[in-house]
Amino acid sequence: MFRIDRVVDTGRVTLTLAGVLDASAAAETANVMGGPLRTNRRLTLDLSQLRYADREGMLFLAGAMRNRVRLTGIPRYIRSWLKQEGLRQEG
Repeated sequence: MFRIDRVVDTGRVTLTLAGVLDASAAAETANVMGGPLRTNRRLTLDLSQLRYADREGMLFLAGAMRNRVRLTGIPRYIRSWLKQEGLRQEG
């Protein structure tokens, strides 16, 4: 099961991802992230409720970071994988 909770604050949108981030969940998240939601707003993905991310989920997160999406609440195993990919972010 996968869930996206959205919090919109002045100039910032935070999406909390909960459950398993696989290819279909990554596609769903990308859909939610696009369009009007991202326009003129900073976007943060909160991963503190994420139970697991498979390879497609990890690739999605790496791509999000490259597109200047901020990640917070990053589980240790995801942080380690991102570091191996040459991506670092506090949170």
